[in-house]
Amino acid sequence: MLVAALDGGSRVCCCTCVLYVARAGYRPAKCRACHCTGVIATGVMDHRVMAARVRGTIEPFALTAAIVAAGMAVFYVWLIGQQGNQPLPWVLIILLVGALLAAYGALWRVPYRRTALVPAVIALTVLGVLGILSIGLPILAAGILALISVLHPRRRQPL
Repeated sequence: MLVAALDGGSRVCCCTCVLYVARAGYRPAKCRACHCTGVIATGVMDHRVMAARVRGTIEPFALTAAIVAAGMAVFYVWLIGQQGNQPLPWVLIILLVGALLAAYGALWRVPYRRTALVPAVIALTVLGVLGILSIGLPILAAGILALISVLHPRRRQPL
């Protein structure tokens, strides 16, 4: 158990109580972690708990899909430029929108996370299949990673 001393000598009994105090300035009626009744504290937070709370807020599959899609957009512009042609705007739009939607879907606590990932899956997968003979394989992989993120079971949130 973590006992965090706060200003004025107020104490909370565990990490969960500290998070409640720091997040909204109140304490739960009963602590979910240790089932004790906490005390109202001043709102000063133990920074060890903050590091534990920030860790694990990003979904790695969706983040990887976003990085791959954005990287493939840059690579596509470079490759088409090397061939002496102009990149197709619709391909860039699909790649960048897919990357942005996947990046949004990589955050666990945002509203409509899965709803944003579904168009990213569709766009990246279709574009990957269309370009399978040239640069489509990494784009298809990004679409599959975003699909894994959609199908990944929902995280149980501590608060």
